[in-house]
Amino acid sequence: MTIYIIIIILTILLGYCLKPNKNQKNKKIYIIIIFSILAIVAAIRNYTVGVDTPQFCDAFEKISRMTIEQAEESTRYEIGFITLCKLLSYITTNYQILIIVTSLFIMFSVGQFIYKESKDCILSSLLFILLNCYAMYMNVMRQAIAISIILLGYTYFFKNNKIIKYFFTIIFASLFHQSAIIMIVTIFLQKLKFKNKYFLITIIISGIIFVFANPILNLFTKLFTTYSGYLESQFAVSNYFASVLNALVAIIFFVIGICYNKNKFKEKDRTVLDFYAFMIMLNVIFFVATIKISIFSRLTTYFNIFNIVWIPEFISNIQKKEDKRFILLILLLCTLFYWGIISIYRPEWHGVVPYKTFFE
Repeated sequence: MTIYIIIIILTILLGYCLKPNKNQKNKKIYIIIIFSILAIVAAIRNYTVGVDTPQFCDAFEKISRMTIEQAEESTRYEIGFITLCKLLSYITTNYQILIIVTSLFIMFSVGQFIYKESKDCILSSLLFILLNCYAMYMNVMRQAIAISIILLGYTYFFKNNKIIKYFFTIIFASLFHQSAIIMIVTIFLQKLKFKNKYFLITIIISGIIFVFANPILNLFTKLFTTYSGYLESQFAVSNYFASVLNALVAIIFFVIGICYNKNKFKEKDRTVLDFYAFMIMLNVIFFVATIKISIFSRLTTYFNIFNIVWIPEFISNIQKKEDKRFILLILLLCTLFYWGIISIYRPEWHGVVPYKTFFE
């Protein structure tokens, strides 16, 4: 856990020294340094760091001995992940190459996302760690690759109205994790203006999904057959402490953002804040669903990452300096408490504590 505390301190101190929010040059230097550190720490981790990392390392070793066709038939993994493993196996059959390459790509994508989209890169970098996105991405490798692809697609295609290219980016991401197809919903949100009434809609939809969680799960597993086995697994039940804690944090960010930007949503012109609001709205809905069925947490990862730009965006719109500082302090304390509780008392959720390098 010490390594993560050091990174958090470095993130703050380097931000204080460089003042990256003042100009693009310092911002780029800051992002390069911080995300290089995050990438290196993730890349040299032992295969025991991350709950799912051992299975991906095992899959890599098996796939390296097979043809792509054989791997498709004998494993449950998507063709994108299989192809990646096979290509890397031509370089070396040591599974560490998989950890290194995926870590570098994922951290590059997130760093690029923050650099291009965030109003406060220090806060966004901290949130990436404190919201346990960093820990999660060292765990769910395939899904982290899919999310990283989508983040690049969002920055270069979605925001520039290149919707066809963005659509194919989502399809490409789904070749690494089928659940990425859920992001097609974002295409329909592109032109929508977020209105305060959507807060009520969020409550209604969350309630419906909470009540009808099991039928929805059945439909989900029919659409994504890879996860049909989850019906009989621990993912088909709830983890109340984890789910309630995650849902509570998601709701806090959503409510504060809506309350302090309600006048912004009344404006006629659509802004990026509107889109972020929809992302966090979906994040809340799926986190509430997770209280009943744990597998829905897989879908929250696609929307939860937008918190790292949503929070700096809505804070920047708060006019009163006193309110801005107060909200920033509250949110940082909440996220620090959230990160600390999970890291100390529930390290098994992500499996990144204790941290070990592959040299050990």
